[in-house]
Amino acid sequence: MPSNCIKTSKYNIVTFLPVNLFEQFQEVANTYFLFLLILQLIPQISSLSWFTTIVPLVLVLTITAVKDATDDYVSAPRAPLSWGCSPCVGHGDVGLGGGLRAWGGRTGLCGGGDAGAVVVVFRHKSDNQVNNRQSQVLISGVLRQEQWMNVRVGDIIKLENNQFVAADLLLLSSSEPHGLCYIETAELDGETNMKVRQAIPVTSELGDTSKLALFDGEVICEPPNNKLDKFGGTLYWKENKYPLSNQNMLLRGCVLRNTEWCFGLVIFAGPDTKLMQNSGRTKFKRTSIDRLMNTLVLWIFGFLVCMGVILAIGNAIWEHEVGVCFQIYLPWDEGVHSAFFSGFLSFWSYIIILNTVVPISLYVSSLLSALGAGEGVLGHVGVGAGQPRGRARDTESSLGPWEPGCPRGWGPGVGMRVPIAGSAEGAALPGDTWLCPPRSVEVIRLGHSYFINWDKKMYCAKRRTPAEARTTTLNEELGQVEYIFSDKTGTLTQNIMVFSKCSVNGHSYGDVQDMLGHKAELGERPEPVDFSFNPLADPRFQFWDPSLLEAVKLGDPHVHEFFRLLSLCHTVMSEEKSEGELFYKAQSPDEGALVTAARNFGFVFRSRTPKTITVHELGRAITYQLLAILDFNNIRKRMSVIVRSPEGKIRLYCKGADTILLERLHPANQDLTNVTTDHLNEYAGEGLRTLVLAYKDLEESYYEDWSERLHRASGAPEAREDRLARLYDEVEHDMMLLGATAIEDKLQQGVPETIAILTLANIKIWVLTGDKQETAVNIGYSCKMLTDDMTEVFVVTGHTVLEVREELRKAREKMMDASRSMGNGFSYQEKLSSTKLTSVLEAIAGEYALVINGHSLAHALEADMEVEFLETACACKAVICCRVTPLQKAQVVELVKKYKKAVTLAIGDGANDVSMIKRAQPSLGGAVTVPCAPGRTASPHVSLSTAAHIGVGISGQEGIQAVLASDYSFSQFKFLQRLLLVHGRWSYLRMCKFLCYFFYKNFAFTMVHFWFGFFCGFSAQTVYDQYFITLYNIVYTSLPVLAMGVFDQDPCCPRLVSCGRKGCSGLGWAGLSSSLLLAVAKAGSAPGCLGLEGGAQIAACPQDVPEQRSMEYPKLYEPGQLNLLFNKREFFICIAQGIYTSVLMFFIPYGVFADATRDDGAQLADYQSFAVTVATSLVIVVSVQIGLDTGFWTAINHFFIWGSLAAYFAILFAMHSDGLFQMFPNQFRFVGNAQNTLAQPTVWLTIALTTVVCVMPVVAFRFLKLDLKPELSDTVRYTQLVRKKQKTQHRCMRRVGRVGSRRSGYAFSHQEGFGELIMSGKNMRLSSLALSGFAARPSASWIETLRKKKSGEGSTACSPSGAPDKTLKV
Repeated sequence: MPSNCIKTSKYNIVTFLPVNLFEQFQEVANTYFLFLLILQLIPQISSLSWFTTIVPLVLVLTITAVKDATDDYVSAPRAPLSWGCSPCVGHGDVGLGGGLRAWGGRTGLCGGGDAGAVVVVFRHKSDNQVNNRQSQVLISGVLRQEQWMNVRVGDIIKLENNQFVAADLLLLSSSEPHGLCYIETAELDGETNMKVRQAIPVTSELGDTSKLALFDGEVICEPPNNKLDKFGGTLYWKENKYPLSNQNMLLRGCVLRNTEWCFGLVIFAGPDTKLMQNSGRTKFKRTSIDRLMNTLVLWIFGFLVCMGVILAIGNAIWEHEVGVCFQIYLPWDEGVHSAFFSGFLSFWSYIIILNTVVPISLYVSSLLSALGAGEGVLGHVGVGAGQPRGRARDTESSLGPWEPGCPRGWGPGVGMRVPIAGSAEGAALPGDTWLCPPRSVEVIRLGHSYFINWDKKMYCAKRRTPAEARTTTLNEELGQVEYIFSDKTGTLTQNIMVFSKCSVNGHSYGDVQDMLGHKAELGERPEPVDFSFNPLADPRFQFWDPSLLEAVKLGDPHVHEFFRLLSLCHTVMSEEKSEGELFYKAQSPDEGALVTAARNFGFVFRSRTPKTITVHELGRAITYQLLAILDFNNIRKRMSVIVRSPEGKIRLYCKGADTILLERLHPANQDLTNVTTDHLNEYAGEGLRTLVLAYKDLEESYYEDWSERLHRASGAPEAREDRLARLYDEVEHDMMLLGATAIEDKLQQGVPETIAILTLANIKIWVLTGDKQETAVNIGYSCKMLTDDMTEVFVVTGHTVLEVREELRKAREKMMDASRSMGNGFSYQEKLSSTKLTSVLEAIAGEYALVINGHSLAHALEADMEVEFLETACACKAVICCRVTPLQKAQVVELVKKYKKAVTLAIGDGANDVSMIKRAQPSLGGAVTVPCAPGRTASPHVSLSTAAHIGVGISGQEGIQAVLASDYSFSQFKFLQRLLLVHGRWSYLRMCKFLCYFFYKNFAFTMVHFWFGFFCGFSAQTVYDQYFITLYNIVYTSLPVLAMGVFDQDPCCPRLVSCGRKGCSGLGWAGLSSSLLLAVAKAGSAPGCLGLEGGAQIAACPQDVPEQRSMEYPKLYEPGQLNLLFNKREFFICIAQGIYTSVLMFFIPYGVFADATRDDGAQLADYQSFAVTVATSLVIVVSVQIGLDTGFWTAINHFFIWGSLAAYFAILFAMHSDGLFQMFPNQFRFVGNAQNTLAQPTVWLTIALTTVVCVMPVVAFRFLKLDLKPELSDTVRYTQLVRKKQKTQHRCMRRVGRVGSRRSGYAFSHQEGFGELIMSGKNMRLSSLALSGFAARPSASWIETLRKKKSGEGSTACSPSGAPDKTLKV
């Protein structure tokens, strides 16, 4: 068996150098540099000194090695638990399962540690500390101290309160009644609420060491896997077998809470624990720019080879025709015997010289920044020290060896470490590593990530939660999103549930009434119901209909039974810290709201044990015997309890979704069902979440028979869940209807405004929710996804493939017919050609929405219909998918990714949203059975794939599972507009400008060698000094482009006149780039309503617009969606500009130097003077060019640009100084050359002429383009100038009314498993729970449109639309 010793470090003194070098040379860049170095070491090939390549290579290797050594020895500050750090869901190669036998084993003290922050952890020291922690191990009936590294599978260890669990344990017994214990799993899943675990009854009595010493049970269980919520096994003891589940397990990384002690049997340890199994690799997301770069690099490399071939052919021809005549003076090198072979060697020489054209140099240009930016944030996964090992007394059956595959903790970022787990154990997963050496691109992305983290406007003060970029690889893709897939509950809504209305026996309660008992008008709200008669009432609960309380007081039996059901049918835990002070801990806000409502109306859930529930009914304590809990899951969509009253009557109480329960009612309920359905429709008109309540009386004999079958199914080794589901379905039939509840889930603040602005940015929003169609539709209207201005809202509800296909066909036909009949001047073909559409449906006129149910969606996602569904949905402005499962959410996202060339973003807040944010796909299905014999069965291999391109997690009421799986996280949906329209657009703009400039400067630098080859006999002689070649990308041009890539943004105002704000440069360098439009724009121009209605459709360079304009003019976001700023066309333009610059850079000085003389009349032309002139011209031209490209100037930009120029001249004069010549006479021979050359006026005139000729066409082109074909951003900036001269336009605020009633969604969202937990004795002893206060409904006002501006017109007002509801059911 593998050792239990934990090793989080990769290296030691002996292995560091070879292992680290081996890892580094697996990178393409380092291998490329090594290949160039080898070529340069061949004298017949290289015309450059070896140090021009070895210096950057050694610099890369050294910096990376130092970083790796530091990371391996000292881990960075550990992420606080509030970050929700947890192991990234992944996979590693798993061990092979078998049985294990315990014979009075040994126990361990899980060296309890404080969960406080550990600032710096020395890995090797930490490894020793963790491995040498002392444990209480049961050996020969006596507890002995043993090191953690010596804990073995089959040992029995003892845990005490507040200690960490060192391995995956089977709970045997505890200090609590019924073998209960309480744990905190924040280290595993980020959830801070306590969970309960219980020993199986047969072992719960083994509370002392003498009994445990005699324990000789055998456990047959599943092999090690990464499923934190699943465990299957069987305990064989005393000729009986007992089923084991996850509720009997204590997983490594958990903390024992509120339990004095417990004993556990080690099942998995070390790498086999579920914590370690979750520490595998994730599949990293890559942006469209990354994918394009892969193609461009191949093209550039092919171009490099072509240039080498051309010059090699030229060399062979020149040597054959001309060089042969000069053999006396220019003999061939030794070993060269023909012109052909000379050309072959020349090819490799030019590959060396021209290699800078390949953007591998991106790896080098960030080295000066790598020291500061390369540290990142290192999180470490909480791992203890427990690994399985066989013992003589434990080896009857054993676990197979762990096969190391991918046991490393990887953060989601490239070039940046992000927190992947927080552990008070202070250890880190082995093998933490960077994916690549620090690059310029990664430094820029890292800076963008910090800007997101530091954005105060995305900080939620109420929850003290900042926005967090959990990856560095996707920032620019935030500026290219076309589709957003959003959950509803907790994402668009607050997930704070309020009991609002109910229907009991056909009577509806909850309408707000005035003093005369009439229904109050909107805005009128009298005093809430007085619950002072009930000393146990929750003072925060409010209800507005006193008639319901009167019905309770009058003893209405249906109302009493209604609230009795609410007080009994749940999995809520109660804690009473003082007399009458109750605190409820509910799995979901829905359950908490329902139990609290029953509490206030006199049916107070007071306490529970594994077999009883105590309720105070109108002041009288009644204890019900809890016979069974039929637990909730996403398939059943209901839960039930079976209780025995004090009178001996057995009754089943059930609550669930109406689509499930209504079909399980007794036929005698038909009339009541019709009335209740009408009430459901009424509640749905207000967007409320509903549950239907029902009951059923059971005969004693039937229950006994059913209970026996249930017991057998619970212990079934195979198909346990299926057998239980059939039994549950059997008993939950022919029920009697009681009524329905309606719960309000309020919208988050700013949701309507956010959706409106994102929609105007041409982003299509799809809501994927598990709620009913009616609830989702009403929320859609509330958040302005659906409006009465829409042409049609199609509702697809077909139950068969043919019905769904027909409904989708009708929807498409109506859209096409409406588009043809409008005839409003809409340019169909122009619209179609301006976007990358795959269907003509997307160019139709009018606004449409699609609503589809889960059962219809299941058919629509079938292979033969998915394209039809996608075409119909993509033609709609908004899509709402209801009653969808987590898997269907991921399938919808994958469908759009599969057929649309568009960037997708998924946002959610709960565990059911993880599937569309980051989905795990098992490659093998079914359960794995582990035999008792040593034979081995492989576990399912789980690999991670990504669903949406970008995943966003909302840290809300449902834990942080979605946050842990996300790429970005924040606390409120409204922050999404800033993330996309500001940070995303800026990141995309910066990255595109960076790449364009980088290609330009490298081609301008490299192609000079190509032209020089035609004048030097193709001899591979370089134009520049070799030191200049070495320093060009490292010193002279690296920092300015980095500053632009990191800090560039929209300037604050039109810059004909500087506003004085920091960064606004008036007519500075950036003023030449695009703001010159303002000088040539016609005063009478009439900019359209930009980005809103009828405005400009072309958006190709959205720069120079203030930050707030990014959200005021959402159309500025479109260039990223259309990928306009960096594509193959822009790439070739940059290359053409670089080649043009190189031609002028070479031929202007060449022509001048042909006849120029010095001041003393001597010939000016010489090789070194020419080199200095060309190099100086190059540095100045590329510096001027980056000044033109910089849109927002900071002190850092100024310092880097002017500092780079100063550094060039300083280094240039130093290299030609007498001092260096005296120290290195063989390297610096040309003493005084720079001083003499730059002292000549002719040289400076040549440099000035070259600079002007290189730059002026760019300036002229931008002048003409801005005047003749202004872009949307230019029009926006012109609008700002016009607004200074005109009266400020009034924005219209309008509210959209609607009519019609819709059904509501079921309010039931908690997880499966708590019913079984309670029935097995898992009653929680909880800390105080204060239910969240109910926030007021946010304002519904929002900016819907900006009217088209016309010169000379005053402000206009918009009339609210009173159009009728246009929902069409097809």
